[in-house]
Amino acid sequence: MVLWFITGASSGIGKAIAEAALKNGDRVIASSRNSSKLTDLKGKGAITVDFDINLSQDKLSDSIGDLIENHGPIDVVVNNAGYAQFGSIEEAGVELLEKQFQTNVYGPVKVSNAILPHFRAKKSGIILNIGSRAAYDTIPFVGLYDSSKAALQNLSVTLDKEISKFNLRSILIEPGLFRTKFLSSLNESDLVFPAKFEDYESERISLERAFKEFDSKQPGDPEKLANILIDLVHQKGIFKGKEIPSIVTFGADSIDSIKEYSQFNLKRIEETKELILSTQGDWA
Repeated sequence: MVLWFITGASSGIGKAIAEAALKNGDRVIASSRNSSKLTDLKGKGAITVDFDINLSQDKLSDSIGDLIENHGPIDVVVNNAGYAQFGSIEEAGVELLEKQFQTNVYGPVKVSNAILPHFRAKKSGIILNIGSRAAYDTIPFVGLYDSSKAALQNLSVTLDKEISKFNLRSILIEPGLFRTKFLSSLNESDLVFPAKFEDYESERISLERAFKEFDSKQPGDPEKLANILIDLVHQKGIFKGKEIPSIVTFGADSIDSIKEYSQFNLKRIEETKELILSTQGDWA
């Protein structure tokens, strides 16, 4: 029986994973900054806890240590907690950029660093980092979020290379557009789409309107994704007998984004190859 620890489990993909794991007969520690939002999961058998990924590394490590002491060895960590900060780079500013990275990048790294001594000691363990196809995007007014997911992707894949020799894995789960409350956050605060300068107003309003209209129309099904991740962890179904890559991508829109990103880079390399090679020293 596998014990999962899931951050950001109160809704969306995190909640779907928790429900699928419980249905599979696994044990689940579901966490949220406010565990009162986890009542539904508690009723289904989950252990529910308050957990803030923005705590200091020491406090966060102590919290995970307490969970292990109280509930036994953890086998899978799902770094799902995160949010989307929209707005132009100039209007959002460094303060909101720092907050975006604090949660979406530093949080998963701190959780991973907290669990790794435990995983190394028992010579097994999987970290699932919930990334996004946004890592390949450079959409105006979504730069803070896009860049945080690009950073998480790089760190997750690098970590996988560092820990695989210990029989451990760090796997980036890369969903496209899934039907969660992701876009619903636009209605929660003016800071989600900060507005300071009229020069950006028409494009900002147009994108905000498009996001709101698309909310709850995303094609991806969180429940289907969650069930696949259960198979991944238990190495059954499509994953039986197969080596799992460091990035597992989901959603047709993800294919489009990755292709566009790849084609852009291949094209610019070919078009500027002479320039790229022009700085080679005579000794090269």
